[in-house]
This record gives sequence, C-alpha cells and structure tokens, in this order.
Amino acid sequence: LLLMVRTTMNKLVEKYSELLLNAIRRARTTGNFIYICGNGGSACESDHFAQDLLGKGYRAISLCNSGNITAIGNDYGYEDVFYRQIKVLGKKNDLLISLSTSGASSNILKANLQAKNMGLKVFNFPTNKETGLITAYTQDIHLQIFHRVYQSL
Repeated sequence: LLLMVRTTMNKLVEKYSELLLNAIRRARTTGNFIYICGNGGSACESDHFAQDLLGKGYRAISLCNSGNITAIGNDYGYEDVFYRQIKVLGKKNDLLISLSTSGASSNILKANLQAKNMGLKVFNFPTNKETGLITAYTQDIHLQIFHRVYQSL
C-alpha cells in the first residue's frame, strides 16, 4: 500500500511541478506578478514560496500577510481576505497560485473566481479529492512541488 501511495505521489508531483513551472516562467516572461494564498499551514507555505521566488527575482507576493488578513477579515469577513487583495492588486495575466488541501475553502474559491473574472491565470494545487490521499500526503505533495519548482528555476 505504501508503495502505491508513493507512486501516486510521485506522478502528481511530476505533473503539477511541470504545470506550475511553466506558469511561473510565463508570468516572469510577460512581467506579471505572482500571488500566492492558502489557509493555515498552506498560508505558511505561501509565505515561504513567495519569499523564495522573490529571492530569485520573480515578482511574487504572498497574500497571507497577517495584517491584511486580520484587517480585511475583521471589516469584511474571512471569506474576502484573498478576494479583496486580488481585486485591488491583480492585473490581467498575473498568476494566482492557490493552496487548499480540502478544495472547499470559501475564501480560496472566491479569490479564484475573482482572479479568473479579471483575466488572471489561476493555478490550483491538488486537493485531497484530486490526489485520493489523506491530508498529510496531499500536503507533502504540495511541499515537494514547491521544492522541485524552486530547484528548476
């Protein structure tokens, strides 16, 4: 069973890494910004990856700044914390990278919809439903994708 899980994980990491790498390279080539968002541990991953991309010269911003999240959440509701940032900052052909292990986070879904309506490219990390695995494995896939992409840039 563990071998089956590892095989599934490796295939997903390879597939999503290639897709994300292409999206990030396209954003850089066109001079567009990269926005990254997630909740809980995924928010920490968002911060980390945005910092890594910025360090390599990419125009990357995590939307998980605690000041922005608490101000927007307090004034408008938690569902709007990413949506409002995309609405103000996003431009056509920018890239929004969304992390949601469940795939059901209303604030992520709302931000994705806003981004698509504004002409941003949206990259969603695989969810538990898409991986067919438990949360721990899905989150491990997210980290492996980040690390593989970072090493390839």
